[in-house]
Amino acid sequence: MDALVKGTVEGTGAAINVILGFQPSMIEIFNIDDAGDLSPQARYVVGMEGGASDTLGGIKLVESTVSPLTVAAGLSLYAGDDPVTWDETNSRWNDDAGSDVTGQYVDKDGGEYGNSVVPDPSDGERIKTGQGFVIGTDGDLNASAETIVFIAHR
Repeated sequence: MDALVKGTVEGTGAAINVILGFQPSMIEIFNIDDAGDLSPQARYVVGMEGGASDTLGGIKLVESTVSPLTVAAGLSLYAGDDPVTWDETNSRWNDDAGSDVTGQYVDKDGGEYGNSVVPDPSDGERIKTGQGFVIGTDGDLNASAETIVFIAHR
């Protein structure tokens, strides 16, 4: 099992569920297409939220300024287990928000569907999203059509 998973997602401005099949112990993200050329990045380590409010969603670095992120704006863990449904019109699996999650789901009975295997749509009631993390709505980190690179450590 790899110690870390790397990948990219396109920013949307809305929260993005990144499905990995596990909940990472540390997450790093980098907006490599930032329109302002400020190279924004963020880090989150499990347990860093602490305190009574559990509102810290990581830290953000933009140029030389470090600032805390709220959970909604920053990074947080995603428990998964949300149902997915077959979208006949677009021939894809969608989560509850209508986002394409094809290749990012697991059979709730424990089997895993990989990217190259598409389960029969009649299995829709048994199929759930896997675990991962959420990229929040911070405008520097998650801007529409800007590429976000992530590194998720187990």
